[in-house]
Amino acid sequence: MNRMAEQLHDRLATVEKQRNEMEAVLSSMVEGVLAIDTDETVLGLNRAGARLLGLDPERTLGRSIQEVVRNPDLLALAQDALEGADSVEGDIVLSRESESYLQVHATGLQGAKGERLGALLVLNDVTRLRRLESMRRITYRRSARHGGFSSAHGCSPKPSRYSTPKRGSRVTHATRPPCSS
Repeated sequence: MNRMAEQLHDRLATVEKQRNEMEAVLSSMVEGVLAIDTDETVLGLNRAGARLLGLDPERTLGRSIQEVVRNPDLLALAQDALEGADSVEGDIVLSRESESYLQVHATGLQGAKGERLGALLVLNDVTRLRRLESMRRITYRRSARHGGFSSAHGCSPKPSRYSTPKRGSRVTHATRPPCSS
């Protein structure tokens, strides 16, 4: 009897150690992680996910994802993953104080025997990248209206085969010649 009690104690200690290690990994991740079961109940949300979604992780556990997350695009990705899609990806926009952009990778969770257990959503904050892309597009449009980048660098705008192409023409070369004096 004592031997069985000792084995049980060892197994429980091993399970506890593994759980603590898993929590340490999830809490130290930069990406947000949201896990839901097949009934769409939140099983887990790491700190990064809570920060990205503006949620309290303690108040989300055991609640329906529809109660917790009010973003239809994120809910649709979760639903697609639950319905058996191998893996789905999408970008979503969150509107709080300022807009933020998340890239979401959702996949189904399967047990050891292949049964569907739920879905896992990994959230990457791509807000800075989207803003940089937007600034680049705006800069390009402004420079195109003012004769290309050469005028922005103090050179007189001269028509050349490298200037901004007319609508309908094909771009054959992406670089511009250096400014000449």
